Amino acid sequence: MTLFSLADLKEPVKEVPFKTLTSFELPAEVAFYAEENQIPIVKKAIPKNVKILDGKKVKIKGFMVPVVYDKDYKITSFLLAPDQTSCCFGKIPNLNGFIYSTSTKGIKYLKDTLIEVTGTLATEPKMYKKEKCVLIYKLTVESVKMIQYKGAAKGATQGLAP
Repeated sequence: MTLFSLADLKEPVKEVPFKTLTSFELPAEVAFYAEENQIPIVKKAIPKNVKILDGKKVKIKGFMVPVVYDKDYKITSFLLAPDQTSCCFGKIPNLNGFIYSTSTKGIKYLKDTLIEVTGTLATEPKMYKKEKCVLIYKLTVESVKMIQYKGAAKGATQGLAP
């Protein structure tokens, strides 16, 4: 008789609200953009409740801002943002106000749609050579799904309330 399976040993997926990731202020000199030599300043600002998420499997809700498309016009990297205004036509998010998300398989662009992304989160700020910038959050995407809310017409979504 088996008392447990390998599936039982898997770590549960933690649902993380964007509020947790944006709950702290960064010093002005690194709020929007950090150079590689400023990483120690960024690290010092990150609270323990965010640092402990490093390497954990998480679910986060937000909006997709495409960055890179593959040859089939599927998205292979995108910014996961807490709202729809966090793009080139809206407000510039702080360095802790978005998650750089990557997927080995292309994802359909879900424009103006609240999504739930599941994957492994990195919270250790570092210089990413491929992206040519310092990032606090990077998510290796496992799945993406649209979020629908009760009572809405099929395909309708809800925004993230603060």
